[in-house]
Amino acid sequence: MTGAMSWQPPPDFSYGLPMPVPTPVPGCADCADFVARHRAARYVRDGSAAADARVLMRRHLDERHR
Repeated sequence: MTGAMSWQPPPDFSYGLPMPVPTPVPGCADCADFVARHRAARYVRDGSAAADARVLMRRHLDERHR
């Protein structure tokens, strides 16, 4: 095989569960941080860290933006 491997999107770690990424509040630095954590975890295929970021973001949204 020649050439570099092509990039592929990370696998879906939801296992069929409805776990969408929460919508961040525009202008909120904490929300942006959770989105960045989630994307980084997905990029390295770390499903546990991605789930943690979603849970922490939902908690943040409930505590700070509702």
